[in-house]
Amino acid sequence: MPVDGSTLNKNNTGGLLQNLSALLPIGKTGEYGIILSGNGASGGFTNDPRNFVQVKIAILLPDHLGGYQMGTEQLISDPYINGTQSILVTDFNADGTPDIFMSAENEMPFILKPSIAYMSDGSGKYKKVTLADSVINHSAMLVFIDGKPTVVATAYPLDDTIAGRGTTNAIYTFENGAFKIQSTQYINGVASGTLGRFGANGELEMIRGDVVSGWNGKSWTAMNIVVYPFDGKDVNVSKPIQTIVPYLSTLPEYKDFPANIGGKGLTHTFQLWAIELNNDGHLDVLAGETMWSSANTNFPSALQVLINNGDGTFKDETARLNSTMSLNVEQIDYNPTFLDIDNSGIQTLFFGSQNFYATQRQSNYLILNDGSGQLHVGLHDEFQDLAKQATSFVNSQYQQQGFSTNPDVFFPKFIAVPQPNGDVNYVAIVNAGHWYDTAKTLWQDQNFLVNMPIAFNPTTDFKKNIVMSDRNHSTLMRTWAGNDSFYANNASTSSAHIDGGLGIDKSIYSSSIKNFAIKGTSANTFEVKTNSTLTSSKISDTLVNVERLVFTDSSLALDLAGNAGIAVKLIAAVFGKDAIANKNFVGIGLDLLDKGMSYDNLGTLALGAAGATTSDAIVSLLWRNVVGSVASAADKAPFIQLLDAGMSGGELVHLAADTVFNTNQVNLVGLAVTGIEYTPL
Repeated sequence: MPVDGSTLNKNNTGGLLQNLSALLPIGKTGEYGIILSGNGASGGFTNDPRNFVQVKIAILLPDHLGGYQMGTEQLISDPYINGTQSILVTDFNADGTPDIFMSAENEMPFILKPSIAYMSDGSGKYKKVTLADSVINHSAMLVFIDGKPTVVATAYPLDDTIAGRGTTNAIYTFENGAFKIQSTQYINGVASGTLGRFGANGELEMIRGDVVSGWNGKSWTAMNIVVYPFDGKDVNVSKPIQTIVPYLSTLPEYKDFPANIGGKGLTHTFQLWAIELNNDGHLDVLAGETMWSSANTNFPSALQVLINNGDGTFKDETARLNSTMSLNVEQIDYNPTFLDIDNSGIQTLFFGSQNFYATQRQSNYLILNDGSGQLHVGLHDEFQDLAKQATSFVNSQYQQQGFSTNPDVFFPKFIAVPQPNGDVNYVAIVNAGHWYDTAKTLWQDQNFLVNMPIAFNPTTDFKKNIVMSDRNHSTLMRTWAGNDSFYANNASTSSAHIDGGLGIDKSIYSSSIKNFAIKGTSANTFEVKTNSTLTSSKISDTLVNVERLVFTDSSLALDLAGNAGIAVKLIAAVFGKDAIANKNFVGIGLDLLDKGMSYDNLGTLALGAAGATTSDAIVSLLWRNVVGSVASAADKAPFIQLLDAGMSGGELVHLAADTVFNTNQVNLVGLAVTGIEYTPL
């Protein structure tokens, strides 16, 4: 239960306004624990201190058997905090062990409280530290300024008559054994913010969301994202660099939507995340947005994509780069996890949210970034079935104790837990309630945690065919298990690394092959570079697991250890080694193999095309093309016997094509460096 049972009353059922989670790295094993907490929901949206209730932090630790065990008492002695909307984990005190920072936030009721940190003490445990602030921090973001962990907080935009300003929009750093707290200028409105070296030359900029303007006597007429210069101590609000309209407010269908926060047609930007999306060396921004409405529960929510132009200003690329996330969902996670789970250098985005009365609008997501900034939904609809499994389990185990739950009422929050091998498992937070007392006067909400080891691995399990039509100047791109296409539009002027993953992948260039130098450097790796004949659009690509190159006048197959090698060996065995220069033959073979035809079946098809229909004709043909001489009756006899005993002609082609005689005559090793030309069908 997130709160102490003694605090339960008619206003406080023990539930949380926000169920938050964060991952806690366990040593250097690649395993993670889970931190759970949130902010209380007692007494409504008032400022009555009598309604304030502290909430607990809980820590789950992996049991090394695929499950989790409660480790709170093992790690900390006092689990009570002053509510939070941000759980931040990093090594603040530089002792090699991650610390936990929880910026205080309470909306039910609105009460100013100090933030809490749990600092590693060198013994494997954590010491609770109460900070010298007084806040209702709606947002607190962890950023790294010149490698130094920094917390950028945004105070709830309250009028002085409600709860006072407290510590305004603080920046927290850990210096000389303690947290340094620096207030920054109050900006009217403002519910979110982030800080980073967004400028062209690494200049610091502060970005704030929900900056209101245009008071008409009744309401604000604008609520925007604003980019400000930051001098290392404070923002300069008099000289904003850029004003950005939140994505939902740019869409005509929502211009009159009855949003509660801000007003009609205005978008609440509840979080801003600084993140490198398109790998061009400039920090970008993701904005969590909603038009939450009590009048219309089908309110829209969005994840806005703001790509840095390279000069500290941003272009809204949401429609192009995040077209697969629905807008018809509940508000997404306040405290998501962004993590490189495959050692690619590109972060995967995990959003887990508990939703109420909104099964079809649930907002649990696993979002993949291909490195160009284009986002792809890896998991979303799948949580519908997982929710049924999780709630069914809770009901089956705890109904006799009076607990019950229904995913149509309380849709679970799914916490992603990456594994050392790249798999992603989940823990579901299932909300269930029962009467706390025998008189049935106090209702208790409780969270049940259900382990769901689904072992989803994007590298092998995400099979969508990706078309990267615009590289967005990225120097680092990768895809997963589909048949993917990489175009060179807006290629970086610096060297780029592209990994196609599994599947049959193509890199496509809008120029002649004569303008490029192409060389295989190691297994599954090719370098493609423009040479001196091309004076514009310089390209220097390192391609890994990319099977095809396409130019305006030629195509190359690179997978000589895969389908291209099969096609070449088979053509030489059936039609003679000179036939591998026939680009049409190679193209036909590749097309059939890429579509799933087996080596043996393609061999049978090729024999038919060569007119070899009898056992004697098949053996004679293969011997001549592979060995290079006319087979005697004695030479042919054992192979004819194999065919007559049931071996198919295609199987014998396979056997002959893979012999060292054949691989040597086609120079398979040499082709692995140059590739083989083909004509696509």
